[in-house]
Amino acid sequence: MANLEEKKTEEKKTEEKKTEEKKTEEKKKEEKKTKERKKDVFTLGDVANSLMTMSLTEGLIRSLDPEFDMVTESYPYFMRYRGADITSAFRSVCRI
Repeated sequence: MANLEEKKTEEKKTEEKKTEEKKTEEKKKEEKKTKERKKDVFTLGDVANSLMTMSLTEGLIRSLDPEFDMVTESYPYFMRYRGADITSAFRSVCRI
């Protein structure tokens, strides 16, 4: 009986060690992934806000019309106003 109980306790200990090793391996993998994700990219606030707004708008439009391609539809506007002063273009459109 004593030998049987000792074997069970040893088996439990080995199982616990294996689970701990798996957890530590998973933590190391997750830490490695987070280190790979951090790239020290800096953008201006207005640029980041514009990108976020465009991505949210595109998601909304795609939920309404899955075949809509925002890049293709917006290309003529970007070509028209590239290199131009946006505020003067906005004023001419809105007649401010």
